[in-house]
Amino acid sequence: KKLKCRHSKYSNKFITIYNGIYSDVISSIENKDSDELKILFVGRLTEIKNIPYLLRNLKKLKDVGKRFTCNIIGEGELEEDLKQFCNENDLSQYVNFLGYRDNINYYMSKSDLLIMTSNMEGIPLVILEAFSNSLPVISSKVGGVVEMIDNGVNGILYDLNEEFILSEILIDIMDNKYNLDEIRNNRWFRRATKIGFA
Repeated sequence: KKLKCRHSKYSNKFITIYNGIYSDVISSIENKDSDELKILFVGRLTEIKNIPYLLRNLKKLKDVGKRFTCNIIGEGELEEDLKQFCNENDLSQYVNFLGYRDNINYYMSKSDLLIMTSNMEGIPLVILEAFSNSLPVISSKVGGVVEMIDNGVNGILYDLNEEFILSEILIDIMDNKYNLDEIRNNRWFRRATKIGFA
């Protein structure tokens, strides 16, 4: 009872402190080849990360003749199945499985955007790393991600229930229907607003 009373009395004294990252690893953005979209995925190759959804949407992108490459960084039990899907759907020349890497910032500096397709997430550190590298993020609308990204402002969110919405977003990006520079410049907007700095 004392604990309950204390919380109700001081409830307006508490703030949420979100995850942080070591800022010295920030890298500078490089000029990108606008003719070929460079996509990055970072995460465990497990069911919860929903990578088959990513590959199905990349196949759609390939089928309409768009130029892109996707680097997938991570390891997991689905690796061979994912590679087999790429082989069977002529995606192998577009998708690179890089395994474990400890220089994520290097790959972020050479990418146009980070994609997340998870079925469930908390507050992913990889999004903070992307923000630090001025790398736009496209993510499924799940968990704590919606606390980090304001759709269309500092990133792009989509609903996993729409099977090919991701490929539609990527096509729109390649057709310059999104202003990635503006999204890049707004990358800290959501978090700054939530803690009262904007």
